[in-house]
Amino acid sequence: MSELTLSVEHTINAPIEFVYNAWLDPALMAKFMTPAPGVVATDISSEPHVGGQFAVTMIVDGDRLDHRGEYLALEPYTKLVFTWV
Repeated sequence: MSELTLSVEHTINAPIEFVYNAWLDPALMAKFMTPAPGVVATDISSEPHVGGQFAVTMIVDGDRLDHRGEYLALEPYTKLVFTWV
């Protein structure tokens, strides 16, 4: 399979510092990585530097969904690029 790329742009009514840090800080990730009622984010880790890894486990209806990735570019409050597996 060839490599896939996804670009997402969305405006969030919140301070840019909060939104940016929500992708880097495990405590904040635990709060926003709950996309629907009943979803629980657990086992969250983050190494917020280029080449650093992150991981989040979501529990959805008893099923475990593991997500992980690598930070590829970090420019505070302007750019955040990462992989998502």
